[in-house]
Amino acid sequence: MRRSIYIDEFAHKSPMPNASRVGNIIVSGLLRGIDPATQAFPPTVEQQCAFMFANIRRCVEAGGAAGRGHHQGDFLDEGAAA
Repeated sequence: MRRSIYIDEFAHKSPMPNASRVGNIIVSGLLRGIDPATQAFPPTVEQQCAFMFANIRRCVEAGGAAGRGHHQGDFLDEGAAA
């Protein structure tokens, strides 16, 4: 059974969950390096990365899988051919 995961601090603008869990798999959509308190990007790449990984952790914890397993990030360059 699929369970939707919503994170209020960085919810999507559209009516989509931040992630979904099916069995032991959690799949997320876009998780950005924004500050959840301000909804703004911090000024440095290092701060953005710190927020991105913190946001990933929030998603994993909300899905009930904190401290277990593995995550993989897939990144697609906007200019890449489909």
